[in-house]
Amino acid sequence: MMSVTAFSNAAVTLEQQVKIADDGLHFNGKKLTYGTLGSADTSVETFDYFFGRSISAHGDAVKTYKQYVFMTWYKGGKDQRNVMLTRYNTETGTLATIEFPHRHTGFRGDPNIGESHNTIGLAVSPVNGTIHMVYDMHAYTQTNHSGKFKDDYFRYSFSLAGAAEVDDAEFTLDQFVKDTSNVSQGPDDYKHLTMTGNIADKSNFSSLTYPKFFVNTDGTLLLYMRLGGNNNGAYVFNRYDATTETWSKFTKFNLNNQKAQGNEYNWGLYGNMKYVNGKLQVGFQQRSSDNNDKYQYQNGVYYAYSDHPEGFGDWKNHKGEPMTWPLVNSDEIKIFEPGDLVETTAKNQVYIVGGFDWTVTEKGDVHFVHQVKDNENNVTVRAHTYKPVGAEEFITTTDFTGASNIYTAGDNIYIIGMQNGRPFVEKAAGGTNDFVRVYEDTDGMQFDHGVVYIKDGKAYYYLMGKEGTTAKPLYLQIIDLDIEADLNKPQVVFPQASMSVNEGYDKLAITLDASSPVAGRTIQDVALYINGELVRVDNSDPYLFGHGSKPHETGAMGWLDTHEPNPNPLGVGTHLFKAIVTDSEGETGEALMRLEVKSTAPVVSFGQQNKTVDEGFEQLGITVNAEPSVEGRTIESVTLYINGEEVRKDTSSPYNWGHKFKPHETGAMGWISCEQDPVPNPCHEPNPNPLGVGEHTFTAVAVDSAGQSSSATMTLNVASLAPTVSFPYAEKTLEEGYEKLAVTIDAQPAADDRTIESVTLYINDELVRVDTSLPYLFGHGSKPHETGAMGWLDTHAANPAPFTEGEYIFKAVALDSKGAQSEATMILTVVAPPEPPVVSFPNDVVNVYEGFEKLNFSVQAETPEQDRIIESVTLYINGELIRVDTKPSWNFGHQYNPHETGAMGWGDKVLTKNPNPLGVGEHIFEAVAKDSGGLESTATMTLVVNELPGPSVDFAESDVSLIEGYQQLSLSVNVEAAASYVDVYSVALYLNGELIREIYQGPYTWGAGDYANELLSIPVGYNTLTSVATDSWGNQSETSIDVEIKELVLPEASFEQDKLITNVGYQNLALTVDATNAASYISISQVDLYINDELISSDFAAPYEWGTDNSDDPYELTGLPLGVHTVKAVAIDTQGSQVAAEMVIDVKPALVSVESESEHSPAINLFDGDYSDESSWSSDKNGTKSLVIDLGDTKTIIGAQLWTTGGESVKYHIFVANSLDEDFVKAGSHMPKRGSSQPFTANFVAEGRFVKLMVLGNWPSINEFEVITE
Repeated sequence: MMSVTAFSNAAVTLEQQVKIADDGLHFNGKKLTYGTLGSADTSVETFDYFFGRSISAHGDAVKTYKQYVFMTWYKGGKDQRNVMLTRYNTETGTLATIEFPHRHTGFRGDPNIGESHNTIGLAVSPVNGTIHMVYDMHAYTQTNHSGKFKDDYFRYSFSLAGAAEVDDAEFTLDQFVKDTSNVSQGPDDYKHLTMTGNIADKSNFSSLTYPKFFVNTDGTLLLYMRLGGNNNGAYVFNRYDATTETWSKFTKFNLNNQKAQGNEYNWGLYGNMKYVNGKLQVGFQQRSSDNNDKYQYQNGVYYAYSDHPEGFGDWKNHKGEPMTWPLVNSDEIKIFEPGDLVETTAKNQVYIVGGFDWTVTEKGDVHFVHQVKDNENNVTVRAHTYKPVGAEEFITTTDFTGASNIYTAGDNIYIIGMQNGRPFVEKAAGGTNDFVRVYEDTDGMQFDHGVVYIKDGKAYYYLMGKEGTTAKPLYLQIIDLDIEADLNKPQVVFPQASMSVNEGYDKLAITLDASSPVAGRTIQDVALYINGELVRVDNSDPYLFGHGSKPHETGAMGWLDTHEPNPNPLGVGTHLFKAIVTDSEGETGEALMRLEVKSTAPVVSFGQQNKTVDEGFEQLGITVNAEPSVEGRTIESVTLYINGEEVRKDTSSPYNWGHKFKPHETGAMGWISCEQDPVPNPCHEPNPNPLGVGEHTFTAVAVDSAGQSSSATMTLNVASLAPTVSFPYAEKTLEEGYEKLAVTIDAQPAADDRTIESVTLYINDELVRVDTSLPYLFGHGSKPHETGAMGWLDTHAANPAPFTEGEYIFKAVALDSKGAQSEATMILTVVAPPEPPVVSFPNDVVNVYEGFEKLNFSVQAETPEQDRIIESVTLYINGELIRVDTKPSWNFGHQYNPHETGAMGWGDKVLTKNPNPLGVGEHIFEAVAKDSGGLESTATMTLVVNELPGPSVDFAESDVSLIEGYQQLSLSVNVEAAASYVDVYSVALYLNGELIREIYQGPYTWGAGDYANELLSIPVGYNTLTSVATDSWGNQSETSIDVEIKELVLPEASFEQDKLITNVGYQNLALTVDATNAASYISISQVDLYINDELISSDFAAPYEWGTDNSDDPYELTGLPLGVHTVKAVAIDTQGSQVAAEMVIDVKPALVSVESESEHSPAINLFDGDYSDESSWSSDKNGTKSLVIDLGDTKTIIGAQLWTTGGESVKYHIFVANSLDEDFVKAGSHMPKRGSSQPFTANFVAEGRFVKLMVLGNWPSINEFEVITE
């Protein structure tokens, strides 16, 4: 399964993925250097390499023709290496593959070293269907690399006409033409030494690398290659005439050996020649032969194109100016220096390698991607340099994540690559840096690398998979870039692609032309942005910006009297105008225009930017050119500064300094002598302060009549007249005891009127000798010892003090006839005699357990001497010879010979165990490495064989603490045998020494599954659980944990009182429950309150309160009716234990009114539940009195009773009413009888809410009054 993301702004889709082959050649070994070429792995499993790992799905390896996709590759593994060609039919899904006899020759002809530069270039002629391949070469010649490539240094194969579209069954090697020339490599040779068919042209096909084919607009095939080497190369190209089926000879884009053509240095090219935008074009970075600058390898970005359809002339730089062809001086086409993006200026510290590519869109936008690393400061900068069509200069931005390749289709540019081994596509409009990811494979197959070819709006991504060693699978993905959708987008056009105006411009009115290519669609609106900020959206035609009503929106100052000056005009520089058009379907298109606002400051310049004069120069006249840039202005003055110090202000043209009246002001000595008769006027005395040797900066500042100023600089280099002196080499290395070192020093005077007087040699600042005659030769036959040599003739006595190992500084001082002198140095490094090999074990000490199965290691053995190799490594154990190994990687104890290191053996290759393994104790391993010169070195390793300990065992849990009555306890033990060759036999668990259960197979868990209850009866107190593990050797180990079982204690709960009395209609009522557990390890989790068995609420934290201001509902206990109510509090602790406490709430009637009451015996006492004489109602006057009470709601009343002080009899009537607004109706009475006792009861039945008690006559104090209801 493959999951891809196609982003909302594009419908880029994966059309197909197909496997091309299972066995593409890949280099899976180590990267070699020139110093390690002799150590290449010779086995078939490992393919070491030079340069890079990739050779299949690499280079110019994929092309299309009609419905076919053609791909070249090399066959893997290492012992195959054949050139392969596969054709995929996109309509039928079939593959057809041709295997060629030729095999990848390897680096410089060594089949054990892969060479990633030897790619296979591929082309199919659209005119006659011929297939062309150029392959497997890297600057080979008839004679280089010991003549290995004689008559085989260029390899070209081609097919019969029409071969590209024959049936699959006919797509065979027979379609290709054999080489039958006199340089043929045999009867099955399909490689041709030339492309012209004429062996006499073979010199034209020598020293070539990196084949790349193109097709021009009329279907003509072109091929380009690099001629020469990395820092002295050229691009050459030729063409294919499909009519005659012949190729031309190669033509040079640039000359190599440029120094011989008058250039300062030789240089090579790292880049591409491409056929894009209907032209043959070149873009590259230069690698020069100057090794003393700040660049370690490449520098610069260079670009040119040809207006000739096949590139044979009419070459121009990016400005359209003619260039020299073939090119010699690369500066003619230089557009940018990436080295200026970093700070370092130190020698060889600017690293520019990789991350470089370029392309040109159909409309002509030029784009470069590149990167530079500052090695001194460890900073890498990735940049995008581009020139939109119509622009005059390139734009460089570092707001760019980087890319190795950039592609084009239509007017768009693309970055196509892989992230986490999966393809992605990023897209931007040509002439912009606005990259957006439009496609990404998020979880499909991962690939190692690939190469992209774009044709007709589709990307053909030729990929290599990750699995495999020297043979990996190859795949093709076809990705539709949705170019057709771009053709349906609405179009908007600026009047010009670029414009320029002067700073402070008054007016800039821009009319945009907008239309849709789709019939029936209309333009909805056009939005204008300047430098990324929205200016305005216009929804009516004409789409005009910067008109009279909005003069400032395009950055102008304004031009009418009614226009206020723009407070924020566009300043000097380049500004990007972007128009976005939206059509009636919501589709958008955009266009760009660059506006250059030019400065109005004066233009000032020196005649040249750099000038060199000799030390003591007599005359230096400087003329500065200064012109106003605005008509009507004049130049007021030009001031000259040298090294920041003002020289003189000149207010009239021409602006000259250093003329005969002021010869010294430019640092010159003066040239008109005053020692003449007559003395001339003027004459010049010698300048007492001339400019000395070195660089001096001249600055001219021009000021115009409006007060604007600008400046220009010139660098003056004052060169020394000291003689030149040099050694034949800057560095030389000799071996200690060298016999001869003759050094000839070259010394030349700096001027014709001077001669060399002497050359003096110092070594480590000690004088050797002064030589006054040519040649200046030291260490010759008469003085062999003076350069530290032993002497080489029979007549030479041995040097008693020869130079020993170390570094010696040779310094030559040349003195000329005028006393000037200069010096040069040479470093002589004397090295010690050959060093013996360096040998080591991976570890000094290795610990194993007795009975160890495996001890496999590789001995590291290297020779410090470049011209020697390691011939053998011999292993001894305890002084006894084990084996002599003559093949890297010096591996001992491998699966085919496991017993040699004392191990028992492992794997399916071992039929028997070692009868004599190394036993417990220390054993000395000794490795002796021997090089090809016979030198030996020894390394040792101590093997400690330890007694096998018992298995490691530990509980997965730490100490356990539980409370009596716990319901679950499960424990696990982690056990591991001490060695891989030992098994765990059993694990037993003991409680306080008593076996619970022994387990013979993991997992080792107790208290789970069928044994869930086995740990539930541990007694209260401290207990010990011990696990004992036994291995297959009988060794045991144990571990213990403590288990504490705490006593279960029940909670306690109580109310503050047993009974609470209140009256009907009470407004508040608060209750508090005291709930605790005596055990500190158990706490109360909650208290539930019930009234009449109905839950009121739960409180989860002390204090446990209801009806208080701290309660969630302070009124939750109000509203209880008349009567006695049962209240219950249930406390629950963290163990789930419960306890209940109870009380009652007695709701008495409410007193409504009383006719009379004593101050000390108020009527309210009748309802306080106190029947004693101390709580009673009495009147403050004698006679019949009454009171009214409220039962809360209508009740069925069946009687009343009251208690009196002292039990005295009493007479009373009871009246009942439903409302205080209605008359009370008599319901019953109590008339005392002889012998009656309290309570004094009246029995009756009545309905009502309000009750009146009327006490008759002179009555005793009444202690309590109750109304009896149903």
